[in-house]
Amino acid sequence: MRRAVPTQAVLWAALASCLSGCKVDKETFYGKLFSCNPNAADPACGNDIDGQPMSCVAAYQLGGRNFCATACDRATSENGDESVCLAAGAETAGAQSGARLKSCRPD
Repeated sequence: MRRAVPTQAVLWAALASCLSGCKVDKETFYGKLFSCNPNAADPACGNDIDGQPMSCVAAYQLGGRNFCATACDRATSENGDESVCLAAGAETAGAQSGARLKSCRPD
């Protein structure tokens, strides 16, 4: 004589197998470029992998596509060999007045 498997047990087993196989690779997700609209009230950039706010870089002015980058304060940020704080908003926007980009100095 066969016993019936309780429906609830089957559902829990299915749920457990689905949850264990679904993982987000943060490095891959945050390594992508996300587009934005610099003219919108909320350009929809969100935060970077470290939870820092991001700003919209208006690359369309140079013939490119707009993208999100980690925000910086143009008034207090120092540019170095590794990165530069590029204007990406009003100077009065404080921590989101610029966007931190890797610098490139071809010799």
